[in-house]
Amino acid sequence: LDNLMIFRTDGIAYLYKKDHELYSTYTGWMTNKVSLLLAPWRFDDGDLEHVIIEDGVTPISTEYWFAGNNNPSRGPENLKTIVFGDGVKNIARSTLAYCDSLESVVIKGATTIASSAIIGNPKLTSIDFGPSLTILEQSGLEDNDGLTSLTLPSTLTTIGNYAFEDCTNLKSIYIDKN
Repeated sequence: LDNLMIFRTDGIAYLYKKDHELYSTYTGWMTNKVSLLLAPWRFDDGDLEHVIIEDGVTPISTEYWFAGNNNPSRGPENLKTIVFGDGVKNIARSTLAYCDSLESVVIKGATTIASSAIIGNPKLTSIDFGPSLTILEQSGLEDNDGLTSLTLPSTLTTIGNYAFEDCTNLKSIYIDKN
């Protein structure tokens, strides 16, 4: 993958540009496998397309990570994929808000998707919730027009009001039989 940032358990964030060339590293963003409050796109010059938060990295919060940039209502324009490793237990409010190019989200270990956590991403077509999700709060997946179907894990016990509001193309929701 080009334009990839990987947050690793060694406390270093690695940014790779075209042709998988290591572009830069960032230290000091993490202490004892717990990241500081930060928005990963702030490390980038606007080309960031892919983010991987490795298993074992446990952020303090993901709130507003990809909402903002220079406009608090817009996320990074080129972000296409993000993988939240098993250490990310809560996808907080506005974690992925209005990322116009976002296509795919993998959530390995989160138990909660907060209110308005993944909102307004018109090209989002795929969300892999992983086996740990128990709570999808109110408006948690609001206004993601690219979603046509979802498979929710059988561990899900709570779905808040309007969880799928304005997902105008969402036609089917399945519950994983496992």
